[in-house]
Amino acid sequence: MRLGISESGVGADAILQGGDATDETGGDIRIVSGYSRKTTSGLVIIETANSGSNGASGYLLLQSGTAEGGDSGWINVSTGRASGGTAGSISMSVGEGDSGTGGDISFTAGASL
Repeated sequence: MRLGISESGVGADAILQGGDATDETGGDIRIVSGYSRKTTSGLVIIETANSGSNGASGYLLLQSGTAEGGDSGWINVSTGRASGGTAGSISMSVGEGDSGTGGDISFTAGASL
């Protein structure tokens, strides 16, 4: 899916949303790469585009929703099990800048209120 190009205004948004439910769990969204019977499965890449000469590249937000009367959702980052090979790694890094200090990585545990 690709939306049109805006020459003078803001580009169009794309929203992929699971179905809403009144009495049961809302619908899921699942993005899965292609399977290969003999070699490597396909990649799943989620990224923001590069900026123009006078802007910043977009934010990438991974966030669970707020819960009313229950527990909020969870975020799990993990690699799969390797059968006959080495398990995958998890890498996080901050980009470089031409001026000022480099970016930060921050982890904060939640509070119990």
